[in-house]
Amino acid sequence: MNAVTIPNEGALCYLATPYSKWKAGLEDAFIEASKLAARLLRSGVKVYSPIAHTHPLAIHGKLDPFDHSIWLPFDEAMMKVADVLIVAQMDGWRDSFGIAQEIKFFEAARKPIWDLNPDTMAMVKRQIPKPPRDRYELQQLASKQFCEMSLDELRDERKHWDDVINSAPGWGASVAVAAEFRNDCDRWIERRKSEASFAHDKSPREHGGSSA
Repeated sequence: MNAVTIPNEGALCYLATPYSKWKAGLEDAFIEASKLAARLLRSGVKVYSPIAHTHPLAIHGKLDPFDHSIWLPFDEAMMKVADVLIVAQMDGWRDSFGIAQEIKFFEAARKPIWDLNPDTMAMVKRQIPKPPRDRYELQQLASKQFCEMSLDELRDERKHWDDVINSAPGWGASVAVAAEFRNDCDRWIERRKSEASFAHDKSPREHGGSSA
């Protein structure tokens, strides 16, 4: 087995792995997260895996594994005490809502983030971006992920953030972030509508002619 880099000696590391987006299903996502956490622990990394811990609670405790009102407050409590985030770059990690939230939390807290290749176990430390200077800059940064979406994709994205807000109304920090994304979707939806209207107005039209 390849040697594993220990991000910070003695640090408690929070392991981010895909769950709902894992192609082989939730049970396999749990198994793979547990195996990866065990490899890190064996190598001396003090690691906590939210998937390895909470999946058995959901299954055997008959809890909804997708109920954000249950899991997000618990995850936030664990992220607060963790020193480092390790992002496992497994299939689907870029599309994972949970991993995106975990990265945002650690970036906002200015805590170290390491990217982990699960095949080689090599880790690379991320450069955490500087915090936005003002609200306008925050909105500009958030807009980047929506700028290439179609109108239908933006509407689906907005519905997703509505669902997040409605499922966890008491979780202030994440609801505020979700509201920012929803508002940004609204801005881009209006922009797409304006673009479509402009394109329609400028499109060539057939004109009937009459001969003298």
